[in-house]
Amino acid sequence: KADSVAFGQTFTTTCLPITTLPYTCGFESPELSVMSNPLPLCWQRLNNANASLSYYPNVSGSADLAKTGSGSLRFYPYQSAIYNYGDYQMAILPEIDASYPVNNLRITFYARMREITSSHNFIVGVVTNPTDITTFVPVDSFPVSSNVYRRHEVLFDSYAGTSGRIAMLVRSAVGVEPIIYVDDVTVDLIPSCRDITGTGILVSDITDETVRISVTDTSATTWQYAYGMAGTPVATLTPVTSTFANVQISGLTPATTYSVYARRVCGEEYGNWCDAVNFTTTCGAATLPYSEDFESYSAGTLQNCMTIKTQNNTEYFHVFSSASGSSVNQTFNHTRKGSNGLSSSNGNVLTSAAGSMSALAYVHLEAGKNY
Repeated sequence: KADSVAFGQTFTTTCLPITTLPYTCGFESPELSVMSNPLPLCWQRLNNANASLSYYPNVSGSADLAKTGSGSLRFYPYQSAIYNYGDYQMAILPEIDASYPVNNLRITFYARMREITSSHNFIVGVVTNPTDITTFVPVDSFPVSSNVYRRHEVLFDSYAGTSGRIAMLVRSAVGVEPIIYVDDVTVDLIPSCRDITGTGILVSDITDETVRISVTDTSATTWQYAYGMAGTPVATLTPVTSTFANVQISGLTPATTYSVYARRVCGEEYGNWCDAVNFTTTCGAATLPYSEDFESYSAGTLQNCMTIKTQNNTEYFHVFSSASGSSVNQTFNHTRKGSNGLSSSNGNVLTSAAGSMSALAYVHLEAGKNY
C-alpha cells in the first residue's frame, strides 16, 4: 500500500470594505508579533525601494516606541549609496464602504520621531489606485519634529471626490534618515462638534498656587477645561466653561503636579477631551516648624524644593539610603531617623566610591530660633 502524502498551503482571502465606523487600529493584532515586517490585515504599503528593502512601512513591536500597547507603525524612507528604502513610503488604510463617502470622514492618530534630529513633513490624503503613487491626492500635511507623540486630526471635507482610500505618506531626500512612528489610528465621520486641534492647551505663568492656560485652537470660541492631580481620569473632574482665550486657575497646592484638559463646546454638544497637559506648581515658602527626614524620597534623588548651590559644579547633593545594597551607601552609619539622609560629596557617589562625603540625616527648624 502506497503511503499517502498531504500538502498544505496558506492563503488569505481578499478584504471587504469596512462597513462599521469608527474604525480603529492600534497595531496590536497577535499575528503581527510572529510575522516578518508585518502590516495590519487589509492595510497596504507602497514605496519605490529596492526589491529586497521594500518592507517599509511596517509594524514595530517595541513597546517603548508605541503610544499605547506594544505596536506602532514605522516609516523609514532612507536612501544612501548602499541602501535604498525608497524616497517615499505610503501606508494605505483598508477601504471604507461607499456608504461612507471619503469627504465625510476624518482620521485621528498620534505621530512622533524616533529621535529629535530635524522636523519632517507628514502627509495625509487619498489614493484611488493603491499601486500607483500618482493617484495620491494630498489633503493635509504637518511637521513631525518631536520624540513625544502628538495627536493629529485630518478632515477630508476638502477632498473633491467621494471614493478612494485614506493614506499616509512620508518622503525623504538622499542622506536624510527620518524614522517616524504612528499609533492609535481612528477613522470616523466628521463630528458636528470638532475636537480642539493642536496640543489642545498651553500652560504659562506657573506659580505656587496659580497657572494660566490657553486653548491652542483659536476657532474654539467656547470651550471647557478640567484639571486635577496628575493621572486623575478626566471623567471624574468637574468641567468649567469659558469663552475667553486664556484663563487663570488659582487655589493650587505648591510643588504639586497637575493634569489639565480641554474640549470644544458646540451648543449642547462637546468635542473629545484633548490629551492631558501636565504642569508642576512652584514650591512657595515653607511654613515653620519645618521638618524633613528624607524618608519619602528614593536614593539618588534630590528632595523637592531644595536647590543645589555649588562653587564649581563639582559637588553632588542627593538622598542616600543606608538600607541600600550599594557598597557606597554601606560605608555610612544608619541615619538618625529611618534609613534615608541627604548627602554631599566632591565625587559622584552614585557611580563611584571615590571622593569625600558628608551626610545630613534630619532637618528640623522652628520659628524664633537662630541656626
